[in-house]
Amino acid sequence: MGLVKTILRFADGRVMKGFTEGFDPNRASFRFQESNGTLADGWKEMQLEGLKAIFFVKDFAGNSLYDDLKNFDEEEKIQGRRMQVTFLDGEQILGFAIGNDVRRTGFYLFPADLKSNNFGVFVISNAVHDIRYL
Repeated sequence: MGLVKTILRFADGRVMKGFTEGFDPNRASFRFQESNGTLADGWKEMQLEGLKAIFFVKDFAGNSLYDDLKNFDEEEKIQGRRMQVTFLDGEQILGFAIGNDVRRTGFYLFPADLKSNNFGVFVISNAVHDIRYL
């Protein structure tokens, strides 16, 4: 898959932007290179522990004026279970998950809004307050 633009959101509120390559949700760590838009630093081994979620994004800047949909588009036939994830800090995201088992380290959530800057989110189970199936 090559380099993927990634935003790491930590449980303590910190944010790091950079790139991942070959992310494997079955490992406790992954390769990450922090960046200011280009590959600036060397690769670091990052731990999943302490993270809230890993956002795989189209663009680092996103669009601050765009407000993601707050419901599902009934026209879209996306595979997966519809859910609303509420994090411990109160943030909520809406999306589709396949095989989410909160006993595991985390699970993938694909955004309900296909125009979102996120094309996928790896949610860290320990950072989740509630999951509501819709």
